[in-house]
Amino acid sequence: MSILDLDTDNGIGRLDIQLLISLIAISKSPTLSSAAEKLNIPQPTMSLQMKRLEERAGHMLFMPGRRGKPLRLSVYGERLVRHATRIIEAYEDAIQSLSAAGVSGPIRLGIPALLAESGLHGVLNRIRNIYEDVNLTVIAADAQALKNMVADGRLDARICIDETHEYEGRVLWTESFHWVAGPDRKLLSRYPLPVALVRSGEPFRDYVAQLLDETGPQWFEAVTSDSMAKLYAAATSGQAVAAVPKSLITKDVAIVDGEMDLPELVQIPFAMYLSPSAQRNPQTLRIATSLGDFIEEKMRDLADRVFN
Repeated sequence: MSILDLDTDNGIGRLDIQLLISLIAISKSPTLSSAAEKLNIPQPTMSLQMKRLEERAGHMLFMPGRRGKPLRLSVYGERLVRHATRIIEAYEDAIQSLSAAGVSGPIRLGIPALLAESGLHGVLNRIRNIYEDVNLTVIAADAQALKNMVADGRLDARICIDETHEYEGRVLWTESFHWVAGPDRKLLSRYPLPVALVRSGEPFRDYVAQLLDETGPQWFEAVTSDSMAKLYAAATSGQAVAAVPKSLITKDVAIVDGEMDLPELVQIPFAMYLSPSAQRNPQTLRIATSLGDFIEEKMRDLADRVFN
C-alpha cells in the first residue's frame, strides 16, 4: 500500500507526526498526565489526540483500565509504538542532519565492551546516519585498555564509568541497573543463586560481586561474559540472574529487584574523556562536543523510559 492510498476506503487515515509523538510519550510515562506534562500540553488535549489516533488507526490502542491507573498499550498500540518510534527517529535524524552538516572530520571513540550491544550501540548507529561528514571509528575494549589507548593517542575520546574524581571529563548520562531473570522466575528458587557476571578487568564486575558478597544471597558465578547483551541473553534463557542496564531491558525478562535478598543496584554515571591531543585540536574538539551532545540527549531519553 502506498502512502498516497492512506485516505482511501481502506479505513486507515493519515497518522499525524504530533499524534505519534504523544503516543510515544505515553508509552514511556507511568500516567497520561505525566506524558502530557512532559510534552507541555494539557491532559484533555492529549486524551483527544489519542481518541483521534485510534479513529485513524482503526483499532483500540489502549487496554481498558480503571481511572487513575497507568495506561497499558494494547497489542495494536505496542505495534504502532514500534513503528512510530522508527518514524520519529527518522524525522529527528533528518532535521538534525542539517545542523550537523558543518561538523566534519575523523574521530576515534572508545566505548566499554560491556556496553557494545546496549542502547549506546543504537545511538552510535544514528550518529553515523546524521553526521555524514564525520568519519567515526568505534573501538570496544575493557576499561583499562581504553584508558591506555587515550593516553598514548590511539583514541581521541573514550566513554566509561565516571572517573571525574581523577580526570577532567564530561558526564553524559546516568544509567540505572536492574536484576533480571527468565520470565518464569524459576531460577529464584535455586540455592545458591546462579549469577551471570562480566569478565575480570571491568569495574562493574567488581562492584556487583562485592555487593552480592556483602549483602546478597549465597551465589555462584554460572556465566561469564564480555558484554551486557550476553548477560541479558543468559537471563532470558534461564541460565542465571544478571544485573543489566535499563536501556537493554525488554519484556523478554522478569525484573527481580529486591527478590531473594538481591542487593539494590545504584545508578552509574558514564562520562566522556578526551585525549590531550584532541583537547588541543579545534576540529576534533568540535566533533567530540557535538557527538557528546547527541549521545547525552539520546541516552538520557533511554534512561527516562518506564517499564510497561
